[in-house]
Amino acid sequence: IDLSAYLDYLWIPSLFINQETLKEIKCDYRFGLDSILLPKIKNNKNKNSNNAKVLTICSGASDVSFLGDWLLDALQQAEIKTVTKIIWIQGPYAKKPDFNTKMNRDLEIEIIKSPSNLISILQESDFILTVYGITAFEALACNIPTMVFSPYGTKDRQNLTALKDLAICDVSMDISMLARDAKNFFENSEKHTDIIYNLRQLDFSIGLSQFVELVTKKLI
Repeated sequence: IDLSAYLDYLWIPSLFINQETLKEIKCDYRFGLDSILLPKIKNNKNKNSNNAKVLTICSGASDVSFLGDWLLDALQQAEIKTVTKIIWIQGPYAKKPDFNTKMNRDLEIEIIKSPSNLISILQESDFILTVYGITAFEALACNIPTMVFSPYGTKDRQNLTALKDLAICDVSMDISMLARDAKNFFENSEKHTDIIYNLRQLDFSIGLSQFVELVTKKLI
């Protein structure tokens, strides 16, 4: 922000910006849903074998809130009836998740570390639970019912509220209630239908297209 007077344009990939901060920006700028830079992502989900219902969990590159220590246990104890398989995406700097609860014979857990094909995994999921960030928007671009949370306390509260107001996902505001909130969301099929409908009205690649167009004009 302090250097904005020396910039041609400031592109802020965030849904929420404090109004006082905006007054300090001395160049043209953009924020909001169209500021997210994503390529075109097709929703090519295939029906999973044996009617499996897959939940993919993205806890972040380093799992700063240590979800791997307790969330799998909490989800098993919550007995989410709509989930038969959990795929845990282990970030490159995160330790392998652990769980102590006796494995439910009807629930399969797969741990994948730093996959190169994350988008493909998201596309084949029935539900996604993810930290707020670019992965959350990748999940939404796949038109998958998604719950988003922040591992940083109240830091992302305004962005989570903005997402919820758009009605394109559900959010959990309190990480200690994450398993309960997830159960309520994943078992609410009516809400899934509404979210998918709203997602299909959006094109998450618009921001990237407009960014390329803007930079091209500045270079010519």
